[in-house]
Amino acid sequence: LYHKAPDWLGPRVCDEFNMPYVLAEASHAPKQKQGPWHLGLTQVEHALNQAAGILSLNPRDLACIQPFLSNQAQQLMLPPFIKDVPARAEPKQLHKNALAAKTGFEADVPWLITVAMMRPGDKLRSYTLLAEALKPLREQPWGLIVIGDGDAAQDVRKAFEPLNDRVFFAGALEPDDMCSFLDAADLFVWPAINEAFGMALLEAHRQGLAVVAGRTDGVATVVQSGLTGELVDSGDVASFSQAIAAFLRDPARQKRAGQQAREKFLRDHGFETASKRIHSFLEALI
Repeated sequence: LYHKAPDWLGPRVCDEFNMPYVLAEASHAPKQKQGPWHLGLTQVEHALNQAAGILSLNPRDLACIQPFLSNQAQQLMLPPFIKDVPARAEPKQLHKNALAAKTGFEADVPWLITVAMMRPGDKLRSYTLLAEALKPLREQPWGLIVIGDGDAAQDVRKAFEPLNDRVFFAGALEPDDMCSFLDAADLFVWPAINEAFGMALLEAHRQGLAVVAGRTDGVATVVQSGLTGELVDSGDVASFSQAIAAFLRDPARQKRAGQQAREKFLRDHGFETASKRIHSFLEALI
């Protein structure tokens, strides 16, 4: 729920039938008050005021909605969640051996991986920052797998030109094929500039991968810095490069963080966990 997609129907239906009105992922943008979407924003405020319950996934949405909630409104901060997949039965090295010829990488060097759409704006800025962060690390052995495609694909490839022999562009992949690459990789890297929370980061944790990412409120709900990976200040090329280098130098830490990432996913981010939390929350509103 936000100013471009307000709910015109829900509040009226709940009024008519005396039902609790519950919102999920509601946000409020005060700067739109005098803009072209002011009518939608006003309706968002009305919906927030009527809501008996609010489900939120991104902490950065919370502050702006508080002034419009009634004193009786209940709130649930829900960690992002996705469906689990069966854990790989084979050792990681077998996955690397199977994909080594395709990627052109040696199977005994660290494989970095990133998954993101290639589009102008923040995604392209993140790709460009990643390329800049990897340039100082050319003396260390590694290969980068890039999964994704889009309108900015040519610009992304240009950003990585100085690292061409270290980068394999896989293009857009189906989920099963993407999981095969994630299972073979050693470390997920993504600057996450202005990222809400990044489902790709969550998928990486699901597959037991440590993550190096840029810090946002949402990303921090997925990656526990110092435990399941490392978060650095968003947009800081040097810090991002140093965080990757630290994992490359310490395979034991990288493996340990990957195991903790998988454990965190199972504990906090699976469908079953989310459904139980939502069920309890809704039951209390009836």
